[in-house]
Amino acid sequence: MKKLGIDIGYSTFKYIYLDDDDKIIDKGYEFHKGNIEKYYKNLIKKINLEDEKEIVLGITGSLSTRIDIAGKHHINNSIALVEGAVFTNKDIKSIIELGAQETKFITNINNDNNSSIKFFMNSSCAAGTGSFLEEQASRLSVDIRDISS
Repeated sequence: MKKLGIDIGYSTFKYIYLDDDDKIIDKGYEFHKGNIEKYYKNLIKKINLEDEKEIVLGITGSLSTRIDIAGKHHINNSIALVEGAVFTNKDIKSIIELGAQETKFITNINNDNNSSIKFFMNSSCAAGTGSFLEEQASRLSVDIRDISS
């Protein structure tokens, strides 16, 4: 069964589309500038979602509730982050995520037993971290994707 994961953050629309063997068919990262519906509709057209008979659709992100998708499975942002990271790298131990509105540090990740995971998040006074980094990258004429992974 194919899988589509969508993450709608404060400033970006990200997705990954997997085949039946969990191999990447397509993925994307766009700055949505508040026009979430446009990027969602473009994605549906691009992957011909209407033609898919069986697909698992998961959605996450701080602005994910702004679009109405029938049959979607809303996934907690932090769980999606850990599961996605472990899916791509079984040996991962820690994650640092810098977003437009929040920063997360997750550590003690263990592929065999995740009961000891530690999770830290910035206070609201540090909000805007990702937007700040995007602004600085723009000022330096550096693509933000070149400094993130």
